[in-house]
Amino acid sequence: MDIKKIFWILSWLVAGVTFAMILIHYGDIPDEVPMHFDATGVVDRYGSKNELFILPILSVLLILLFQFMTGNSIKINKHKQGFKNEAQVTVTKIFMSQMALYCTLLFGWLVYQSMAVAVGKQTGLSSYFLVATFGGFIILLVLYYIQLKKVKE
Repeated sequence: MDIKKIFWILSWLVAGVTFAMILIHYGDIPDEVPMHFDATGVVDRYGSKNELFILPILSVLLILLFQFMTGNSIKINKHKQGFKNEAQVTVTKIFMSQMALYCTLLFGWLVYQSMAVAVGKQTGLSSYFLVATFGGFIILLVLYYIQLKKVKE
């Protein structure tokens, strides 16, 4: 199976699991839940438990957007022919599928953390969360850049 398809399937599975997690525990979640954390991981906004559905919905929209973008990239780059361009398109499609999975995992983790804080299992996010989040994005971007450089040589 193509690696892009694996990333897409995993993205959809994570989005589905996030929805399921909310639905399964919906009755146990208090009416007011943390909806935003500051840079140090402390809750700075509360909202309705129905707002927990926002991040999974955004995950689905991001997956659809990234899939649309990767599906139309060949049409957009149609005027450029050749092996290097096709390889660049493939690398970009893989990157987009990785970003979709990363964002979906991140949103799912945030929903889980909000639910854990709401029921009293935690007091906030880890202080390393923000660093880890940006670190993950930077790692994906660097790997993408390296792959593009290999294709261009």
